[in-house]
Amino acid sequence: MNLENAHQVPVGAPSSVEGPPLDGFTKGSASGSPPIVLTPSQQQLNHNVHDDLFPSSEMAMFLIEVYFSRAYNATLLYHKERFVSHWIRRRLPSFIALSIFATASIFLRNGQSSNPPLTLADSAHDWEKVGADWANRASQLVLAHADIPSLETVQACQTLVLYWLAHGQTQRVNIHANVAYRVCRLLGINQESAADDPITAEQERRCLWACWITQCISQDNATFKGRCWNDIAGIPLPATEISYIRSEPCPYEYLTSDGEVGQIPQSSLEHPDTWSPMSELVKLAGYWWEIHDFVKQTSNCTPVEAKRHLASWMNISSRLEKIQDALPTLYRQRPALSRHSDVNIETLFSLLCLQHACACVLVRDPAQFASLMTFSL
Repeated sequence: MNLENAHQVPVGAPSSVEGPPLDGFTKGSASGSPPIVLTPSQQQLNHNVHDDLFPSSEMAMFLIEVYFSRAYNATLLYHKERFVSHWIRRRLPSFIALSIFATASIFLRNGQSSNPPLTLADSAHDWEKVGADWANRASQLVLAHADIPSLETVQACQTLVLYWLAHGQTQRVNIHANVAYRVCRLLGINQESAADDPITAEQERRCLWACWITQCISQDNATFKGRCWNDIAGIPLPATEISYIRSEPCPYEYLTSDGEVGQIPQSSLEHPDTWSPMSELVKLAGYWWEIHDFVKQTSNCTPVEAKRHLASWMNISSRLEKIQDALPTLYRQRPALSRHSDVNIETLFSLLCLQHACACVLVRDPAQFASLMTFSL
């Protein structure tokens, strides 16, 4: 939604709730979705937040646009069109709205103005202060009810991970990330989805993938009981962005317990354009975890183990190369890239940078690599 239409949004925060929360991505259009009654605890969340903590409707839409245009995992956690619809119709839990406002604030500088001018009554554009207020309040609300597993808890906690990481609060990052991932598992999202419609099923899986990526990136704080692949084997990877935006997601790939990529039968026939940037991001996050685990295992390898390690090294290297090989020719050219809304040059650049970082870590110790080659001859 453009800022030109922001005046149509109801002023203030959603202080009362009459329909489903954000995770109730109901079938059909927003106007045709059946009413869903929130639990007493979810209703209380919306009534406990003072309206003066929320921005005006214009500022709220501005922050929502900032969040979706800047946060790398925004489309993994939320379906933008439905998110905006739920915000306008006052169907968002307060902690989700506050977590998004807080995360958007990290991309704004103090004193930065917008066009048209927008104001916050209490902050005067002190984004650091007001962002901290939003984040602290969102954390208090969501963690206070984390013992009642819900997809909203996953979304808010994972959104706040980015905020606390940007402010160097690593302990809070770990708490929110582990709560989000644990709730995903308690809800059974890491298993076959029981959702009735494809959008809800895709949204649940995307939330799981957002949490799993965080676990892979922060390997020392990950809660995996074995290899990272064991937790998500067989779960469909994110569908293409265009199909997701159109509410017609059709996932076409999954990962095995060995980190290999498998194809879902018939999916590529239904949607010939199957390259998904979020799917590639998931793969790279897993490779990042596996490469670091590999480096640890081979730090003091013996000649007997070298041959097996070399085979593993070649396997990981081969899978890394496939990331770039799978990149459609269309996306290799910037002019063509700019004409497609499902991926932008920043996303593509980030994917290739992460792939390069994985390759650098894989061969960061030339002496170690040379020893593997020597022992294997």
